[in-house]
Amino acid sequence: MARWSMALLAFVLTAALAAEKPTLESCGKLVRDRPEELDSYMCYWFVARGGDPEGATRALESLLAIDPVNPRARLYLGSIEADLGHERAESLYREAADGFAESREATGEVYARLSLCHVLRRAGRNEEADEELRRSAGVAKASGDEILEARVWLFQAAAATSRGTHGEAIRLLRQAEVVAFPDGPVDLRSGILYRMGYAFWAQGLIAQAFDAYTRQAEMMAEAGDPFEEAAARINAAILSVQLFDRGRTTRDQLIETLGTAAELAARVGNRGAEARARMQRGRYDRNERGLEELGRALAIYREIGDRRGAREASRQMAYALWELKPERRGEAYRLLDEAIEDARSIGDLEELARGLIGKAGIAHADGDREVWIETYLDALEKVEKLRDLQPDGTVGARLFSRWAFVYSRFAGSLLQGLPTSPDPDGDVDLAFGTTERMRSRIRIDELDSAGANPASASGPEARRRDELLQEIAQIQRRLADGGLADDRRDADLDELGRLEMEEVVLRDAIARSDPAFASLRSPRIPSVAEVQEWLAPDQAVLSFQLSMGRAPQTGPLFHGGSWVLVITADEVNVISLPEESDLREKVGVFLGLCRRRDGSDHDAAVWLFEDLLAEAFEAIGPSVRRLVVVPDYSLYRLPLGALRPGFDEAPVGATHEISQTPSVALWIKWQAADRAPSGSSPGSSVLALADPDLEGPIAADSVRAATPWVEGLQLGSLPRARSEARSLVRAMGDESRVVAGDEASESFLKQADLGDYRIVHFATHAVVNYDHPERSAVVLARGDDEEDGFLQIREIVNLDFEGRVVILSACRSASGTLVRGEGTLGLARAFFRAGARTVIGNLWPLRDDDAELLVREMSRGLAQGRSLAAALAEARAARIEAGAPTDAWAGLILLGDGDFVPHPEGRNRLRTFAALVIAACGGVLLLLVGIFAYRRFRPSRSC
Repeated sequence: MARWSMALLAFVLTAALAAEKPTLESCGKLVRDRPEELDSYMCYWFVARGGDPEGATRALESLLAIDPVNPRARLYLGSIEADLGHERAESLYREAADGFAESREATGEVYARLSLCHVLRRAGRNEEADEELRRSAGVAKASGDEILEARVWLFQAAAATSRGTHGEAIRLLRQAEVVAFPDGPVDLRSGILYRMGYAFWAQGLIAQAFDAYTRQAEMMAEAGDPFEEAAARINAAILSVQLFDRGRTTRDQLIETLGTAAELAARVGNRGAEARARMQRGRYDRNERGLEELGRALAIYREIGDRRGAREASRQMAYALWELKPERRGEAYRLLDEAIEDARSIGDLEELARGLIGKAGIAHADGDREVWIETYLDALEKVEKLRDLQPDGTVGARLFSRWAFVYSRFAGSLLQGLPTSPDPDGDVDLAFGTTERMRSRIRIDELDSAGANPASASGPEARRRDELLQEIAQIQRRLADGGLADDRRDADLDELGRLEMEEVVLRDAIARSDPAFASLRSPRIPSVAEVQEWLAPDQAVLSFQLSMGRAPQTGPLFHGGSWVLVITADEVNVISLPEESDLREKVGVFLGLCRRRDGSDHDAAVWLFEDLLAEAFEAIGPSVRRLVVVPDYSLYRLPLGALRPGFDEAPVGATHEISQTPSVALWIKWQAADRAPSGSSPGSSVLALADPDLEGPIAADSVRAATPWVEGLQLGSLPRARSEARSLVRAMGDESRVVAGDEASESFLKQADLGDYRIVHFATHAVVNYDHPERSAVVLARGDDEEDGFLQIREIVNLDFEGRVVILSACRSASGTLVRGEGTLGLARAFFRAGARTVIGNLWPLRDDDAELLVREMSRGLAQGRSLAAALAEARAARIEAGAPTDAWAGLILLGDGDFVPHPEGRNRLRTFAALVIAACGGVLLLLVGIFAYRRFRPSRSC
């Protein structure tokens, strides 16, 4: 636990590695020798940051006394004043900018205006700051100097961050990174790393943020700038707060690290960094010493004119006063209200949301129910506005995951208080609506806006996006083919990241240009009573909400607890569950035991049933056989169908039809589609793509060589995949089709008219990239030179899967990056965005023979007119009866609408029986021929 904290402490204590520091004398010589160069005057700024701001100020003022119109001296005198938090900096920067503009010195004017922009934004004067930023951008572009433009992009990224649009910030930073690294000006590279660290931090990517700050500190040490080095080291130290929130370091270690950081900042005169470290220390040191640290931090922020820092320090002071000084709780409310109104006045959504959350928590603890509920709902609105600003779905999801605790905390507090609530039914409805609000709005937005995204769009943005997709495919082909030198490979990966970001921004712009887009941002959330109207007597909704343990905010706030709401047509039950951390550990153990295939998972399945389902099943009774499950966090990894009420009893998946849905609102949307008047819709046939030929230009070995771009990929032929596809095609109708080998290509699918196909079946490999979910892909043959063979998320959303069922008989196709509040970011989500109503996929690698047998059994049920969930339940039961281990059947899960019946009229029984007899004979023959080979080697659809 202490290893990370000790590494951070050692990092903070590392001394600056300056070579020969500048002096007043050396700066004077530079000015005399090169009076027209900015760097000569910048020398004085380094002297000030090195510990002599008074001497540097006197020297620059002496130069201005001799030459009053010298804009270079004014620029860096302004920089010294800005570091000290003096108001004079603004006028100095304005005068410098005007002087440079008059002499047509683009570089100096851009420097001065960007510096002025920084001062104005720190003071909360965002409109004025934006105007200076626009003027800087125009001057930089007209100059044709890429470095100047990169400096503007850096400040534009900072502006995007202040608005909470972190996806836009990352795009701008990547753009600047291409220009600045590896040999650009050190201050520009340092600024890019600093902003990168902040953007990663905002998404909860702590390791990446720490790496960015580490690189920045080492760069500044080498450059001999202890001021900026200290700022970077302190940012890294403050990351230890995240480790404490995650239980990976102790409070004492955290306080020691932050105290050392504050001393380092004070020693080098970096007052802003000192204030940050003292505020964080006071936040966690809950005693008189902590109060003193918070007071010092607040005073520093006010002195240097940093309104955002002052707001955060005010909030933390309010929490501490409320907790430690009951007699000063009025002051705590006043500080919170001041921070809230200041954030509201300048549109700082992040700080506004944080202030509202803190006020709501205090009101709840004080028993002020009206203020608590009203303030929490206000906070939720601000969080959702932040989410809407993000152009990148992955960035938005990661950002939103850091706010998921707001929903679970509020809903959990409502459920916890039911015994004493004046309105228990209303509180259950509000708690359910809160979790649905978190889950539904983003999913529905994605599904409804997917049609506006790319395929039918036209115009310059759409044409540029098409070009980007081609460029991305070409880079990925080079990476997949292997044989690249390390430097070329690194360059390709960097370029791939830049192109992906540009594509995301264009895709978002195309979607937002649709007039219907705005109305989709406020989906209607159903009440509990409305949900009950959609439920049949044999049906129940199980909506899980898992606690987050210690939430990433301090204050007198209950973390929410873990619950499951069990909703049937007649009643609602609220059941308390164990903490998420306990469940996560048990789920991990269970999944590990499943992979052993020796029955050792049965006891763990019983324990998890007791934890998660025992009370729920008691509440719903034996008449309920259809379950609509809404999982949460670690439960997305767990197939509930594998759990057992007893060691010798059948698993739930064999006795119940289970559909897993991201939200109840989305499930209702699909139910409504079934009851709507039928128009043109797909027929009942199947298009199956099976065992694509990867032995040509996209050979398995060359794809494996793309690691880490394609992580953990292990490819081989899938001989049973073709048989699996044929069994599904025979079961579903004469119009169905199997496409295999080199015909099962990416180019074929993109050009295919899905027409009457109700089901699209992929019996292929899949790639799951957990660091870059958008790179996850279904692996197909290439088909032509323009494709790379990876059908990725950005391409899936172009295709027409409206109302269709997608069967992904590929490894981990139902898994992906797990994000709080969002579920799994992966392939299944992409197909939903393309309009699919149901996706059947695997949670783990499934052996080729197991996949074939399971899909074959499911095909029989579909051919007889069963629903998707019923056919899958019958297939599980058949495999269990045949003695198959849990690993062989439990990983295939149904996401979306399980009640959907693809073939409502069924097939002619005689034809079906004949087909099954032929299939059975063929299966026996194949088994006899291949049994020896499969005893020696059993391929899996693994990645």
